[in-house]
Amino acid sequence: SILAEHTKPVSCLSVAGPHICSGSWDSSIKVWDVPSATVLLSLEARTKPGNAPTPVNCMLTWNRSYLASGCGDGIVRVWSLEQGTCVHELKGHTNSVRCIV
Repeated sequence: SILAEHTKPVSCLSVAGPHICSGSWDSSIKVWDVPSATVLLSLEARTKPGNAPTPVNCMLTWNRSYLASGCGDGIVRVWSLEQGTCVHELKGHTNSVRCIV
């Protein structure tokens, strides 16, 4: 299957069990269920309206409860996949977050 929901190029992928997390230059994060080829959750990584799009980097935790993301604003965000919301913002970087491992 081709999983196509982003409107701009994909900048990262993270796999955990039957789920894939994709980050994109459209400033969104998608959590996919691979067997059904459907989007389980769509998150908006950009926080300030009007900010230029930057690539989003993301990583699913092994138990698929949380997701970490980073982008051009230098903030690492921790998302609860159960709630579909950002639960922590880590603001120690002075420039873009280019990868999360």
